[in-house]
Amino acid sequence: MNSRIRTYITTGGGLLLAALLLYLALRGVDLEMMMDALRAASYGWLLPLALIILLSVWLRAWRWLLLLRAHPHHKREHEEAREGLQRAAFFSVMIGYMVNYAAPRAGEVARAVNLSAQSRYSVSGIFGTVFSERLLDVIVLAFALLSSVLLLLGRLEDLSALLGSPAHLQPDRLPWLLIAGGLALTLAFGIFLLRYVKRLKPILRSFWDGIQTLWKTPERAGLLLSTVGLWMCYVLMAYIPFLMLDMVEPYSLTLLDTWVIMALGALGILVPSPGGAGSYHYITIQTLVILYGVSSPAAAGYAIIGHGVQLVFFVAAGAICLAIQGIPLRDLLARQEKTSRPKK
Repeated sequence: MNSRIRTYITTGGGLLLAALLLYLALRGVDLEMMMDALRAASYGWLLPLALIILLSVWLRAWRWLLLLRAHPHHKREHEEAREGLQRAAFFSVMIGYMVNYAAPRAGEVARAVNLSAQSRYSVSGIFGTVFSERLLDVIVLAFALLSSVLLLLGRLEDLSALLGSPAHLQPDRLPWLLIAGGLALTLAFGIFLLRYVKRLKPILRSFWDGIQTLWKTPERAGLLLSTVGLWMCYVLMAYIPFLMLDMVEPYSLTLLDTWVIMALGALGILVPSPGGAGSYHYITIQTLVILYGVSSPAAAGYAIIGHGVQLVFFVAAGAICLAIQGIPLRDLLARQEKTSRPKK
């Protein structure tokens, strides 16, 4: 299949999924009341929110650099170009976020490809560091979810209702077609690995070099500091929309509540829709309504404004970064497509 057609199908499918999930999220919400809440919002908070988003990107790029500096190739090839590598890492993270809003999960590959184009690192080696960097987030998210359960010990019935509400995914109710499709994909992936395992060995070795940077880096204090700072930014990014919509006092929302809402909302981002659109809105609205007694129009307004501000910011900032570094998006996508093909 032509790569351009495959891209169109993937992007179109993701947008259709996002539209369906967004419809489900907003079904039953009084849209007029939601729009009234959005019109009455205090948009003066947009500037501090944008600055915090920018700081979060800088912290992620810094954390990524700490891992890149522990890569076996760094001292030999990049020590003399540290400043250029810092800018390239920042731009690559921003571009990766932008791509995620068009093609879910493609942003991590895009930032690896973009940084490779600005340096002598292999894409597979860079992607190994991306994997390690994201693994830190998985660990923190697991802690956030566990701590959220502890904070909600007195409301486990509500939490159970929340987690059981989105799709009723009991095994006996899953369509057999979906199960068969999953098995078929697993089998196809296994055949692919068996066919290309010898050709993939150099790539896998380079990828493993990137993963090892997680425990080989001597800058563990920097990893801890950047990770804590990054997730503090996420809490503030989740809290400021409450201030914009004047929801803090009416619903007695605190930073600890925001931590729970942010952690549960992150589960929506795991669904493969562009930028978590629809899935994030659904679980965030349900969390606010079921756990905190927020009216559905106010909860929907919060989800729309929280997700929308980041979407606009990352798409605009990613496009600016692409323009500054001088690599058109089509060239970046072409390189990304090229790296996904096993060499013959």
